[in-house]
Amino acid sequence: MPVVTGVRLRSAVGLAIALTVLCVVSIGCGAYAVYADWTTWTLMGRLLSDPGAVGDADLGRGESLIL
Repeated sequence: MPVVTGVRLRSAVGLAIALTVLCVVSIGCGAYAVYADWTTWTLMGRLLSDPGAVGDADLGRGESLIL
């Protein structure tokens, strides 16, 4: 086997922190997407059951979640 001298491996702590942050951000974005979809779904259900009960403010708030 060849002998390699003077080579030192770098610590993987920085990479682990970066990957952890990216995973947490990804999970947060996914949770927000589920919340926005659920809110839009329930709003559309309310709109189909009783169109008079849903105001313009509700529709605007529901649209602003996904835009």
